[in-house]
Amino acid sequence: MNKLSVDRIEENFLVCIDEEGNSVVIPVAQAEMAKPGDIISEQDGKYIVNHEETEKKRREIIDLQNSLWE
Repeated sequence: MNKLSVDRIEENFLVCIDEEGNSVVIPVAQAEMAKPGDIISEQDGKYIVNHEETEKKRREIIDLQNSLWE
């Protein structure tokens, strides 16, 4: 299952980055609850927020930021 990271919202589209670093644009209506920073994956034509992966990525970013100040 291909994971996408939501980078930003432009008008009615989510601009996402796939696992290879490519930009992917999908309509907001296909992932209405997604917001920037969320990790989403496609299921049955809709994009679902993967809360576990999103939290894992957020923790990694916070740890990286904290390591820069040490």
